[in-house]
Amino acid sequence: MVLKLLLVAVIGTGLASWAVGDLWNGWFARAHGVIGFAVIALLIRHLVTRPMRARVADLDRRALLRTGVVAGAALGLYLVQETLTRATGLAGGRRRATGSHDVGLRRKTLAVIMHDGNAPSAQGEPARRRRRSYRA
Repeated sequence: MVLKLLLVAVIGTGLASWAVGDLWNGWFARAHGVIGFAVIALLIRHLVTRPMRARVADLDRRALLRTGVVAGAALGLYLVQETLTRATGLAGGRRRATGSHDVGLRRKTLAVIMHDGNAPSAQGEPARRRRRSYRA
């Protein structure tokens, strides 16, 4: 029962993180990761404590057809979700093909300079000697 509840929670936080992006400072993404690791640990424990051998009946034609129908339905739901997210203008609709959000080169450069005072500039001098001011 706990595993089922955690699976629902990990799916919910994953969808929320995907849809809202960094709206709440990545809270959904962190919760998704923590709950996901808990699900993996409980699933491994479950499989180790309850071993089961595969049966010949599990590999029949009907099982293959059912798997194909479920995979097709999952693909259809994914396409509907992608279309709705882009159409409604949610943060998930603006992400790259890799799943990451574009933060822009300028913002990344500022982050590197802020965290590493010795980041070299385009001219090869250390960042702390530059006199440019960036407005974020």
